[in-house]
Amino acid sequence: LITSLGLCLGMVMIATKAGFSAALGAFVMGSLLAETVEAEKIVHIVQPVKDLFASIFFVSVGMMIDPAMMWEYAVPILILTLLVLSGQVLFGSFGVLLSGQPLKIAIQSGFSLTQVGEFAFIIASLGVSLNVTDKYLYPVIVAVSVITTFLTPYMIRLSEPAYRFIDIHMPESLKDYLVHYTSGAMTVKHQGTWHKLIRSMLVSVTLYLVVCVFFITLYFSYVHPLIRKSLPGMEGNLLGFIIIFLVISPFLWAIIMKRNNSTEFRKLWTDNKFNRGPLVSIVLVKILICTIIMMSIITHLFNVALGAGLVVSSIIIAVIYFSKRIKKRSLTIERQFMANFQGTDGNGLSTESDTGSTLGSNIPFKELHLADFTVSPDSIYVGRTLKESSLRTLFQINVISITRGEKRLDIPQGEEHLYPYDKVTVVGTDRQLESFRTSMEQKKVERNGNGTSSQDEMEIGQFPVEGGSPLIGKTIREADISDSIIIGIERSTVNIMNPDPDTIFKENDTVWIVGKRKIIKGLNKD
Repeated sequence: LITSLGLCLGMVMIATKAGFSAALGAFVMGSLLAETVEAEKIVHIVQPVKDLFASIFFVSVGMMIDPAMMWEYAVPILILTLLVLSGQVLFGSFGVLLSGQPLKIAIQSGFSLTQVGEFAFIIASLGVSLNVTDKYLYPVIVAVSVITTFLTPYMIRLSEPAYRFIDIHMPESLKDYLVHYTSGAMTVKHQGTWHKLIRSMLVSVTLYLVVCVFFITLYFSYVHPLIRKSLPGMEGNLLGFIIIFLVISPFLWAIIMKRNNSTEFRKLWTDNKFNRGPLVSIVLVKILICTIIMMSIITHLFNVALGAGLVVSSIIIAVIYFSKRIKKRSLTIERQFMANFQGTDGNGLSTESDTGSTLGSNIPFKELHLADFTVSPDSIYVGRTLKESSLRTLFQINVISITRGEKRLDIPQGEEHLYPYDKVTVVGTDRQLESFRTSMEQKKVERNGNGTSSQDEMEIGQFPVEGGSPLIGKTIREADISDSIIIGIERSTVNIMNPDPDTIFKENDTVWIVGKRKIIKGLNKD
């Protein structure tokens, strides 16, 4: 407890000395402690202290409410309260609806977000202490927060009547569109592709962003003062801008374009149209980052308004985006960096001796070490023998042991098979082991090209039973709709959830079904 509080207060002091708010310092230390192995224990022992300080905090906030001032500023308080309530309901519901949730859940979510959080107190008090906001703003924010917090339970209670009102008065065409949109967005997806794409994009953007910031800082710290001495005025600033543009433009292009044509990006784009909105948003965020970087340079070098700087920056980013020369420079820089990092000549060829294997020749024995690999159930090596896998021939590694449950096979023979979750201990160099790791992570579906297509994805859908349909008069059991589950039937008089297998289809029924996309499409065509 003492250690955790000491670390928290220490980070608060550091943040305060650095010119940041105390709340930010506490938040950063909390984030760091959350990643430690003692996080759960820390949360438990700090809970009483948290409750104590929370009580003190809200008591102090309540004491700052001046009824006379609330009456004096009743109009702005009322306006802000109405803006918060209406804005949160509108934009909160719309955002949840865009994520693919049904209309009812979206409205309930929007109505439950109609309060101003306590962090607004901290921001408002920071603004007052720094003299960037008027002093009356703090009690106004506190009053709005108290009122919206008090109204939240009533807003939550109103969500159900609001949904019923909207559902009754909503046009049928819009209602059908929302049903199709939300049912399509509920397609069962593997999250691995999104995770892999986001992780690779974060690494790429962070790397090139750090490089850009480094060159910009280097220029303004050392190069810019020298240019201003020898060439003052607009000419010097223009020359400096050209220099810094030529240096960072390849990296800005990389921030925008890297991973936009990756396998994961293309797969997500083609698998489901509902993925395209988030994917486009990610690209727009990267463009926005580059625009902000360029705008900061322009506004620093030239005395222009933010609007003009934004327009010029957008034009420059568009030039970078479409420039083939900048693209070529960016790819050349990246290729040369990777060549130097991996020890190749820039064309993908090893700079080591060409005698023998590129992986195994002239290897110093001191570079050899042991490494463990777990065989994935989807690995291309599952079911193969060591001889069939040809690990020594392909990667110049040697299998030392195979651990299977509690059993360990030391120096296994070539006829030994590899099974899922086997732990394989091998010996080799870093490059050999990395090549083997890449091959181990390759899945059978990737090698065979038989991966699950978008038509095989499971989704919620519906189809109408129209006049002349062969389903009319048949029971669900007799219809024998294979590889699918009928979860509901809409009729003019009643809605049937999880219908009995002996339920008979009638004309104008709307059947809700969970199954493969191609099956649902076939039923709609029929």
